Amino acid sequence: MLARQIIGNALSQSESRPDIFALAVMRKRGFSAISASEAAHLISCVEVACQIRAAKTCFNELPVTCKGAEGFLRPNTKIFTRVGTLRECSVVFPAIYDIDDVFIAMNPNVTLVQKPGIIQPLEVPTLNYKEIRSLTTSGIY
Repeated sequence: MLARQIIGNALSQSESRPDIFALAVMRKRGFSAISASEAAHLISCVEVACQIRAAKTCFNELPVTCKGAEGFLRPNTKIFTRVGTLRECSVVFPAIYDIDDVFIAMNPNVTLVQKPGIIQPLEVPTLNYKEIRSLTTSGIY
């Protein structure tokens, strides 16, 4: 029953996020999908070497150069896209990217960070945090 629910959840994303749908179905990176009415066609993507590139602002996606073309790698799936989603640069809450199990933050400068904890099913996560005193003076409570 749970497996059917997982597939149903994945299918609901097939139109808006075909890369996330393919990741849920295939359980590994390197696939995308094309939504076609009541079906979705899974496609295998060709792996290409990319280099992280400097950016003057922050994005949800990782700024890269692939085969001479500037673009971005989507979170989780690492699918190349030409358009990134702007986000506010934040030292406290930076965008974090997984590069072959090495985690970096870009703000917009690159910094190595600790690997985030993994959320386990049916388990309430334990929060480990550092107190950030400046948050109480900047209007976030």
